[in-house]
Amino acid sequence: MDIFGIPQPPYKELAANEKELETLSAIWTVVKDWEESYSGWKDGKFKEIQVEEMETAAVGVGKRITKLGREIKHWPVWGHIKVRLRKHFLWMSHAQGSVSDE
Repeated sequence: MDIFGIPQPPYKELAANEKELETLSAIWTVVKDWEESYSGWKDGKFKEIQVEEMETAAVGVGKRITKLGREIKHWPVWGHIKVRLRKHFLWMSHAQGSVSDE
């Protein structure tokens, strides 16, 4: 269209796809960040677990996931990530109870 000096019309579908890709990238970035933190905790020594650090990270991830969830609750990946993170949070609650018992 530039050849003819005609402005190119905006493609609404393309803009929507770009927004969805950004959101998808954001959700998987949250998961990657969480997996890296979780990996350090699960592979570390049990007595060295920093409960406060885990709680802070969990709250931060929860807020980021909730914010993104407003846009993507209908996506299958949302359900997958919720289940995956719920398992990690369950593990954390058991770990916190065990650490505080010692």
